[in-house]
Amino acid sequence: MQGVALTTHNSHLSTLISQLSTLNCIHPQITPHYLLLTTYYLLPTTYYLLTPFPMKYLIVSDIHGSETALDKVIAYFHREQCDMLLLLGDLLNFGPRNSIPEGHNPLGVAEKLNALADRIIAIRGNCDSEVDQMLLNFPIMADYAIVVDEGKRLFLTHGHKYNPENTAHLHFDALFYGHTHVKELYKSPAGKIICNVGSVTFPKQGNPPSFAVYENGKIKLVKAQ
Repeated sequence: MQGVALTTHNSHLSTLISQLSTLNCIHPQITPHYLLLTTYYLLPTTYYLLTPFPMKYLIVSDIHGSETALDKVIAYFHREQCDMLLLLGDLLNFGPRNSIPEGHNPLGVAEKLNALADRIIAIRGNCDSEVDQMLLNFPIMADYAIVVDEGKRLFLTHGHKYNPENTAHLHFDALFYGHTHVKELYKSPAGKIICNVGSVTFPKQGNPPSFAVYENGKIKLVKAQ
């Protein structure tokens, strides 16, 4: 027998089962998860159908090992029912140019992020190292990641390599970065959305600690509190 694998949000499951009943499905196998992976065995062909649903992304940069700052992020993540946590680098190390942050506890930060590992996409900042990766249960060593949401390409990077001044060969609808610790949100002359999410630990130029939220094609910068 061949299988049809469907990934769906919990609330959509009963509707999908009803729809699939017309396909003469037998023997469903369900794996519990925050997304339900349901496999239906059919003959004679295997199909893989990813059922889309609205996603809410919390986008954070430059935690720099501050458990105090991370606690605010996680509280918002759960309170506002975000689906994914997108981390733009500089997670554990406070860096030689910064002071020791309030609540500095890299091991505590790693432990709390690991608890959300299946809901995290992360990339490398200039302060992140292979030693940091050893503490984390999700990959952080890529220089960028691309998330496609409802056909929109979200380019995630730290900012020390790719940034608004270095996007000539990049294809995206929105660029999210950090690194400078200065939040900004604007549309470029080319019609691309540029968002620096700021820093939750070391904001600069008089800005408050901040992060960004992306949902249904809309971006907002949020004060971390």
